[in-house]
Amino acid sequence: ELRDAVEKHKETSRKLRAGEATYRALAERSVVGIVIVQDKKITYINPRLLNIFGLDARDVTGKSPLEFIHTGDHEMLREFLQRPPDGTVEGGRFVLRGIRRDGKIIYLETYGGNLMYLGRPASLATIVDITSRKTAEARLMDSKELEAIGRLTGGIAHDFNNLLSIIVGNIQMVKED
Repeated sequence: ELRDAVEKHKETSRKLRAGEATYRALAERSVVGIVIVQDKKITYINPRLLNIFGLDARDVTGKSPLEFIHTGDHEMLREFLQRPPDGTVEGGRFVLRGIRRDGKIIYLETYGGNLMYLGRPASLATIVDITSRKTAEARLMDSKELEAIGRLTGGIAHDFNNLLSIIVGNIQMVKED
């Protein structure tokens, strides 16, 4: 019986290690950034998110996530981090402005929720850098505005030409008389 118990324990330990290795590989090789915040401090950040911010793990672990977010978005992040981990509030999606190591502002699409992690409340978020999308959207809006201005000025020029044609025509008639 003791041997069976030891074998079961070994098998359970092996399965646990294999499961842990699978989840670690998923997080470490993910194409999106992943962060866990507990007690208002970053306890885990994956390589992709470090890359997005241009940081090293030692620059981040143990620090407040507010240090890496634009001050104008601090309140939104605080509200998210204060939600209860008991499932009474669903996870959320929001866009934040982050600050890279080089000082550049980046736009981050964040999906997050609260959970129990190692027996204590924590927040888990997946993060995608959408800076290039935001830049493209801004360019599109600018081009649409320029197109609208072009149409407006074209319409004004057309109306002005019509009025000038009438005036020139009347002047011609006066000259002929």
